[in-house]
Amino acid sequence: MKIDDYIELYKKGGYIKEMRKHVGHAPIMTCACGVIIENDKGEILLQKRQ
Repeated sequence: MKIDDYIELYKKGGYIKEMRKHVGHAPIMTCACGVIIENDKGEILLQKRQ
């Protein structure tokens, strides 16, 4: 697979499943970040995900 194929898999949520085919149950390190966005009224922006 080319890097573009992996990027497309990642966007569709299948990246980890594809990696599991190669590494089995071995740990997979991924990077992530998180933020809290708050407006002047104290309201927090939430994201709804699948």
